[in-house]
Amino acid sequence: MIGCVFISLVVMNESSHNIYKLGVTGAILCFAFCLFMITVDVPMYVTRWKQNKKKKQYQEKRFSSSFEGAIDALERRVVSKSWKLWKEETVWLTGYFSGAVWLSLLMVHYPVPSQL
Repeated sequence: MIGCVFISLVVMNESSHNIYKLGVTGAILCFAFCLFMITVDVPMYVTRWKQNKKKKQYQEKRFSSSFEGAIDALERRVVSKSWKLWKEETVWLTGYFSGAVWLSLLMVHYPVPSQL
């Protein structure tokens, strides 16, 4: 998804310099966020997976199919506000749900020249 946004922003129409600058800025931010995900976020999940794999419950556990996982995601409603559970997630969640949202809102409300 981020890759599609990155490509779209890179090839944004150059007819307006301001829109092009916004596109380049957004593309750079998307690229930086992808680097962050690859260097920080993915290794965190791999470490968790390796730690859980060592536990006895992991070997005895039956994993859900993709369909079962999708149904579970639609039905599960466990709310937790515990900082302990969310601490490691806050960096990528902030970038994704704040930075990306603000960039998309800026793109929608950015002034467009009348010749477009």
